[in-house]
Amino acid sequence: MTKINCCINLKENDKLVFDNKNVIGIKRKNKITYQNDNILVTVLIDDNKITMKRISDEYNIILSFEEKNNTKGEYFLNNSNLMLPLNIFTDKILVSEKKIEITYKIENNVFDFAIDFEVIK
Repeated sequence: MTKINCCINLKENDKLVFDNKNVIGIKRKNKITYQNDNILVTVLIDDNKITMKRISDEYNIILSFEEKNNTKGEYFLNNSNLMLPLNIFTDKILVSEKKIEITYKIENNVFDFAIDFEVIK
């Protein structure tokens, strides 16, 4: 387990959602976990597939990404016990030693997600 400093960027249809938001996280082999406000985020890297989970008191979202492929995700609303299926098309995945970038589409919305991370000494 390694403590990391994360810098998160997220755009939805060219609108900034997070712009260089800094959070502290944990990296274990191929898994990154961090808290973003009241949301626990887990990013799991498995060869050419990435799974992202976002868990809060109000909802749970599971997103699966495979470059140039359509995948399924789930948006579960806790208060109403309602699960909405998500159709995801992943345009681009870039994974390096200190960065993950994903460009994907859900419905008519295009998202650009990036997380830069470095070990805290």
